[in-house]
Order: sequence, then C-alpha cells, then structure tokens
Amino acid sequence: MQSSVIVLDAEAVFNESDWIGVQKNYQDVPPEVSDTRKAVLQVPESQSKRLFPSYELPVTKFLEFTLPKMTKSVIGMKTNVWFSADAPHTDTECLRTRPIPQETFIGQLLDDFGQAWLDGAKSVVDPRFNDGCDRLPLWTILAWKRMAVLIKEREKWAMSYQWLEKQRSRGKEGGETQRVVAKLGDIAEEKPEETMRKKIIRRFHEILKGEQDDRAVGTGLERQFRWISAKGGQVSVGIPAIGNTANAVAVATTHAVKALEQRQKVFRTANVPRVDLLSSARITALRNLVKFDYAVIMVNDELRIGQAKNGRHEPADVTSNIAALSKIILQVFEHSGHGAQFRSIPEVTALLQLHQYVLLPPTSFLTLLNAQLLKVNNSGFELSPVDMVLFNDLKKGKEQLRKAMKAFRKRQKAEDSA
Repeated sequence: MQSSVIVLDAEAVFNESDWIGVQKNYQDVPPEVSDTRKAVLQVPESQSKRLFPSYELPVTKFLEFTLPKMTKSVIGMKTNVWFSADAPHTDTECLRTRPIPQETFIGQLLDDFGQAWLDGAKSVVDPRFNDGCDRLPLWTILAWKRMAVLIKEREKWAMSYQWLEKQRSRGKEGGETQRVVAKLGDIAEEKPEETMRKKIIRRFHEILKGEQDDRAVGTGLERQFRWISAKGGQVSVGIPAIGNTANAVAVATTHAVKALEQRQKVFRTANVPRVDLLSSARITALRNLVKFDYAVIMVNDELRIGQAKNGRHEPADVTSNIAALSKIILQVFEHSGHGAQFRSIPEVTALLQLHQYVLLPPTSFLTLLNAQLLKVNNSGFELSPVDMVLFNDLKKGKEQLRKAMKAFRKRQKAEDSA
C-alpha cells in the first residue's frame, strides 16, 4: 500500500508511513508532525457551518441556535477507549443534539490525541451511546471543545438578555433598555469596524473602570501601606507601623510564613514534579515577584503561562513571598500545540477575540520562568528551551498538580467555614 504523504511546505513533509502505527511516541515531535496533527483535528468548513453559529449571527438568533447540552456527570473511563482504528462511519448530525463530554474530559482527549493518532486511531468512539458502536471523525474532539465554549458563552448572553428583558418589563432606564434589546436582535446594520458586540464590550469596560474609581476608605492607600510594610514577604516603604497597623503587619507576617510552609507540604504530598521550584515559586528575597513577570500557572486545572498585572484593587507591585499574597491578577497565555509557541488569545475567549485575565490564589501560581521570552509579538510569544522543558515536565505531572489544587481548595473551604 502506498503511504500517504502530506506536504506542509517546501522544507517540511509529513510521511504517514514513518509515523503512524510504527510505535512512535508523541513527544518533542518535529513541526511537520505537530502541524499534521493540528490539521487532522480541524473541523471541515462544511461541517463547521452546519454545527456552529456564524460569528455575525445576531445575539437573539445565537440564543435560539441549537447546541447540545454538556454532560454533568464525571466520565471515569480512560481516554484510550475513546479512540478506534476503524474508519469513521457514523452520521455527524448526531453531534448537534448528543450531549458533549465534560470540558475537562475533552481536554484530556486532546492531550492524549497525539499519541492515539500515532498509534493508528482513525475515529472517535463515544461509549456513552449505542454501546460504543459509533465511529465519529477525529475532528469530533475539537468540535466538542468549540461547542463547550459556545455553550458557556450562550449562557452568559442568556443571563444578560434576561436581565435586560426584566428591566424593560419594569419600565426602567427609559428607552435606553429598549434600544439595547432591539440592537441585540439587529447587528447587521452596524459598521464592520464596530459591531454591536464590540460596542457592548467597550461599554462594559467603561462601566467597570467607573466602578473601580469608587473605592471605600481602607481599600486603597491605607491597605497598600499595611501590605507593603509586612516582613513576611512584602517590600517595606520605610513607614513605621504603629497601633492597629502594627498588629495587622504582625498577623500578616505570621500568616505568610505558615502559608508558605503549607504550600510546600501540599506540593510534596501530591508528589508534583519540580517540587523544588514550586515550593517557593522561585520567589525569594533575592528574586522578588514584580509586575509583568511571567510564570507557569494553573487555570481551571489546566497549565498556562501567566503575566502578572497590576489592578486598581491590588495592594502592591512587589513581593518576596508568594504565600503573602491573597490574589494575583494575571493575563493568560495558552500553548498553541505547536513547538514552544503560546498565544495571547486563548480558545476560551477566541469567540470574542479578547485577552483572558484571571484573579488567582497564590497556590495556582506555580513558578516563575527561568529565562526571557523569545519572539514576542501581539499574537503571543515563544518560550525559551529551558522554560519549555519546565512546562513539559509540569505537563507530565498534571494529574499530581490537579491533586494538589484540589487539596488547596479543600483547605481554603475549611478555613472559610471555620
């Protein structure tokens, strides 16, 4: 049988017989292999038009678009039973109505797809239906992931639309609410350079900025001075603490030291990789965490790269003890699946073409990067070789990291209820 050859460019050629079904491992593969994997997962345009709503669809029509539900029950079976060497033969129309797996499980399928593909997988099996006899195309996994994003986005739009309808029924905001509701059902007349979606997003940011300007006493400069005067990790500004402020500093210092010890204990108990780095996140008195630093982080139990930001409600820009912080604002960068490339717009916000920002506890801040980023541009960046090794090491121990995150959440819940 003649082997299948896919030509990606003049210098990179993927030869199927060299990779598929010959006991190769999907690890540190060359670009032509990772690019072909990505191409195999892509949903065909004809199927995409049938399964997904158009980006230009008015909000009211988007809310009416038929999307499947997401399975709530946890899928306990291993991912290898979801792949088959049989050719796909099941009508993909079922994807429009059949509940999709949980988002975390879809992520596991994507993580394991590369190896399954090299092992000879040609189709996806869904053991939840028809006794596992169905054989769906390999791109079904990426279709499920996109559906999961759309389902969550539609829930957000539905809540916003219901709120507007409620305000309109009460006669509030005069004709402004009526005009917004009307526009949600008619964005075609808007100029291409600023659709109604963009206007809503822009207005949202304006309102948020106004809310941040209105802060109560004790939440701004006063809290900042208390925070940066503590000795348990924050930077002193040379203002002596007295009275209640001194007491607050002492408590914060003690808490920070204990929190760091607990962090180290949890990571070691979970047997996470590179525990020597994760215990302190590589943050010390000699190497402070500062604004704009990059780090490996956990977002919804998935590994990402984050850049530390400074928000209006953040108390300071510098710390020498990661456990001294209560929350950290970070911009999220997602691995593209190709080499060491990370993109600035993750898939979860790709629908709106927005950057993703998260407010994370310090326990989700794993470790600072070792070296400077490479090839930085508006679309993302490339990690240095040493940091890509670090990222891959942590990725191999993702289950241990998830175990640690679960332990941190359980402990926090106990402290909150105490």
